[in-house]
Amino acid sequence: MKTDKLTGLPSSFALEELIENFNPQDYPTDTQIFCVFIDLKGLKAINDSPNGGHDAGDLYIQLCAKKLASSFRLRDGQDILVRQQEEEATGLHRQHFDGDEFVALLTCPQLNSNQLLETINQRLLDVSLTNPNILFRFGISSSPLPQQGEENKTYFKNLLDKADKNLNLKRDSETNPNSR
Repeated sequence: MKTDKLTGLPSSFALEELIENFNPQDYPTDTQIFCVFIDLKGLKAINDSPNGGHDAGDLYIQLCAKKLASSFRLRDGQDILVRQQEEEATGLHRQHFDGDEFVALLTCPQLNSNQLLETINQRLLDVSLTNPNILFRFGISSSPLPQQGEENKTYFKNLLDKADKNLNLKRDSETNPNSR
């Protein structure tokens, strides 16, 4: 599996490979797939700071990756967390990547999907509360397994796009609180 050199997490290429090889028949029929699109806040300010610079920005990304990774079930292979990089944009997603974005994919039975959603929210909130220097926003989307005959790339692109749209809604509400 291809990894991101800075964080050691799987790369965008690894995500694309996983999606190409994804087989819905490997999962129970009641499986729900979640996509979490995470955008770090403050990286540009760190990179542009006279006291920070890109070395400090890299350290920030590494710290965030480590803390985010601890929020997901990466060891048992149920979840995957990927760092998106501009030079690795793979065509799965139309968004440009600035190196401060992560994507997590998770699976669970539909019966437990509301519980998993609450768990994701709480774990990411815990990362923010216990690490006040780490700031991020995230958007989540979910969907049942792809239907028979549905192309994996299309299915996951739609899932990523929905999570990104939810992230952008949060970003827009932060920038313009009167838009609600």
